[in-house]
Amino acid sequence: MDKAKIPYDENYKEKCKTLWYALGRVEPMQLVRKLKEDKTTDEHGRIPTNIMVAKWMRELSWHIWADEMDAKAMVLVEDDLIMRKVAMLKEQANRGFELQIMGMKSLREDGFDSSSSAVQAVKVGVDIERTARGIGEMILKLAKMDDDTLVNEIQKELSKGVSGQVIEADELVEEKEDEPRAD
Repeated sequence: MDKAKIPYDENYKEKCKTLWYALGRVEPMQLVRKLKEDKTTDEHGRIPTNIMVAKWMRELSWHIWADEMDAKAMVLVEDDLIMRKVAMLKEQANRGFELQIMGMKSLREDGFDSSSSAVQAVKVGVDIERTARGIGEMILKLAKMDDDTLVNEIQKELSKGVSGQVIEADELVEEKEDEPRAD
């Protein structure tokens, strides 16, 4: 049987798709060139043509698959960034706690009159620790929420007024009713 009439194996097509993606979603001609350079042939010693690769790209939805892979990669990158941020905030919190310890030690050893910097160190340490721990915990909490829960949390925060008070929808309606109409 003529090799040209034998269909390409699905595993070989998959290998080509994976290489295409690894190369940065290149044009068919660039993929074929790379297959030739690397001598990546199918079990019959063949390398597909540019036209054949373009056909596979269309029929086997390579671009849709690649978009899905890109989305998965972005999730992993975002998760990594979140974890790095949380680690940084934890480190800041620990340094703030250390400042508190140093300040308290200085106050115990030298007394209150000797150094306002010790008191300041305690205050700054408390502020740093509180802020860093709070932000870190909030980021972790938000990162673990599903989309619906996250939307609900955002809506809840947006419904708070400037001073943290909740603005009732009835109050907004009453204000509109008092305004003169432009009939």
